Amino acid sequence: MNKKYVKVSLVFIIVLATIFASGCTDPSTSLSLDETKVTIGENQTEYTIKGSTEADTVNISSKELKLENIIVNVSNGKFKYDVAIPRDIDKAEVKVVAKVEDKVERSRALTLTRGSSEKEEPKEEPKVPSESEYKSSCEKISYGQLEKNPRSFTGKKLTYTGEVLEIMEENNFAIIRLAVDGNSRNVIFVTFDENTPIVRGDTITIWGESLGEYTYTSQANYKITIPWVKARYIQ
Repeated sequence: MNKKYVKVSLVFIIVLATIFASGCTDPSTSLSLDETKVTIGENQTEYTIKGSTEADTVNISSKELKLENIIVNVSNGKFKYDVAIPRDIDKAEVKVVAKVEDKVERSRALTLTRGSSEKEEPKEEPKVPSESEYKSSCEKISYGQLEKNPRSFTGKKLTYTGEVLEIMEENNFAIIRLAVDGNSRNVIFVTFDENTPIVRGDTITIWGESLGEYTYTSQANYKITIPWVKARYIQ
């Protein structure tokens, strides 16, 4: 996503609060796109977005293509939508969102790039850091600094060690509440795009990217905001 931080919707908050309160094991809505990076022809003016989801509808938005929350019906788990692409648009980002009741909203991004008729010199692909290189690039900011202004660290690579207070998994997606350094008052909301052997009470180390903050409602009906980190590696 191009946004500097993730705004959590009221529905998302209610769903996750229900998960924490009741131990529900349905944390995420399934959603996939047939293609996520597409090169369109120099004179192409239309493209069909295709994908699958368990939701009844999906919402499609694009700033460049002037699409605002277009609702598309899903049939037998599949959906498609034809988007018009003006010839003066060389690149467009499209966001597809799906939501099932009592599950976490899931979004996917599609990048449309207009190709050129001229032959271009092959570009060197950016180097993907190895696991050790990625871990070395992560910083450990004190919890006090992170909690004070989580949004200021959005996009920053961070690492923390702590005790797992709560973990839920489904569809290769995990949600963890992590007590930093074992302090149950210093909690980070962690998401991870894989299943893990981790259980409650384990001590783990995470390396990942800050997504700002996450707000949920406690069992006592208090709204609680904590830092949010999307983990790339967990050990």
